[in-house]
Amino acid sequence: MGIFNEKEGKYIALTIFILTIVFGFNDGTETFELSHWINNLFLVLIVVAISFLLAHIMHRLVAKKFFAKSTYDLWIVKRFGFSPHMKARLMKKELAVPAGILFPVLFAIMSNGLWYLPLVGTYNLIEEKAKRAGKIFIKISGYERAITYLAAPFTNLVLFFIFLFMGKTLGMDFGLFTKVNMWMALAGLVPIPGLIGAEILFGSLSFYIFAVLFFVISIILAPINIILAILLGVILAITVVLTYFVGVSK
Repeated sequence: MGIFNEKEGKYIALTIFILTIVFGFNDGTETFELSHWINNLFLVLIVVAISFLLAHIMHRLVAKKFFAKSTYDLWIVKRFGFSPHMKARLMKKELAVPAGILFPVLFAIMSNGLWYLPLVGTYNLIEEKAKRAGKIFIKISGYERAITYLAAPFTNLVLFFIFLFMGKTLGMDFGLFTKVNMWMALAGLVPIPGLIGAEILFGSLSFYIFAVLFFVISIILAPINIILAILLGVILAITVVLTYFVGVSK
């Protein structure tokens, strides 16, 4: 399988379009000017495409390392909750709500583009059992699933660090790159059923707690000092995770 098949290609193109609208809805000007808005939207499109595709490719590479196939799909809500009987219905008819299209766009409109909800799609991970025959477990473990799903938002976090560093070093404005990748990285940890964050959480609770703490701490401290932010993020995240599980085990 290549980077994506024809069906995935359509979903990915739609995802990039939705994310472009989300991040480009407000161009930051006080007075609306169509030509400026379109030019800004085109720039946002380039940034979003680079950021999303790099994260997508990294996720696929990690999945391949664990002998699994991963397919990209839009975020569709068929039930509100974890129980099978909590299905979305209208007049007793089951619904499939295109949440990945509706929620991000509505959120952008309601906040006038000041806040972002870049939750558009998710991944479906399937083991290649024939290739995993030599492993201890034929089915992919929870920890392996967590690592695979975290690969995409972690790639965005790395891009956030890279462009923040380049901006400081070169004295250039990479604000759009840092903004897009920061929000995409954090969105990847939101534990909504069916999305990447929930897959990480259910794959490994300790790994999820570590990831959330590391992402948040390092992003907050990165504008001050990137290296210090990463080190403190790792130290504090490990400390909290160990403290939590030691307390639980008592």
